[in-house]
Amino acid sequence: MNLSERAMKIIRLVYGITVTLMLLLTAVLFTSAARGINALGASPYTYASIGAAFGKIAVPVYLTLATVVAGGIFFTFFMPDGKRRLLPPKDYEAQLRRAYRFADMTAASPDLKKKIRLEHIIRKGLLIANCTYFALGVLLTLLGAINPETYAEGVSSQELTSSVLRVVYAALIFIAPAALMACLRIAVNAISAEYELNLVKKLPKRKPTADTSAECVYKKRIRLGIRLAVLAVGAVFVILGVLNGGMQSVLEKAVKICTECIGLG
Repeated sequence: MNLSERAMKIIRLVYGITVTLMLLLTAVLFTSAARGINALGASPYTYASIGAAFGKIAVPVYLTLATVVAGGIFFTFFMPDGKRRLLPPKDYEAQLRRAYRFADMTAASPDLKKKIRLEHIIRKGLLIANCTYFALGVLLTLLGAINPETYAEGVSSQELTSSVLRVVYAALIFIAPAALMACLRIAVNAISAEYELNLVKKLPKRKPTADTSAECVYKKRIRLGIRLAVLAVGAVFVILGVLNGGMQSVLEKAVKICTECIGLG
């Protein structure tokens, strides 16, 4: 199949968005079916109730699976054209960083600077919005998951299931759309970085000075130090959690959820 690179990008983007929305819809349907079963009574999980609830959503579930399989076959065997399948996607942001090292921004016109600044605002704004929404979803989900009342003594299986379903709904409302937003942000970033790269290429070239090279090395060392510090802090907290019995507490809660909520026991 002979397709241009732009057409392949558009097809991949549309397919990714479609599959993501279908998976999100399937997750909502599964959660709603589980909530409907849980509302039947003290011991709602029977073969009849499960079959009746999940039989209603069989068509969209199978349609989602068929779309995923068909898309995988299409992208693997039909869409690539010769050696094109071996070409990695272009990293426009990396090219943009290299272009800025040799571009003389002092020679840029006010109109050109305004266009470049706008592209920066678009990418940073999308990143901040995506991270904020995702962090809010993770926070609300964790607050619901670690609520002590959920695992208190005397809590029935039905009440525990209802609490877990509320956590799942929080994840679907916040985390799943944040993941979709991240996919869209990747595509928008590529388009924006490519456009900004073309703008920067219009600027006159300059040679990097020794101070600039030293500054780049200094920044790399700072980033490396921050990463190592975060890794060290994470390792310390993991060790502290193991020593104070937190790992055993999490294991007991997971066992309780599996045996009482999902019904593995």
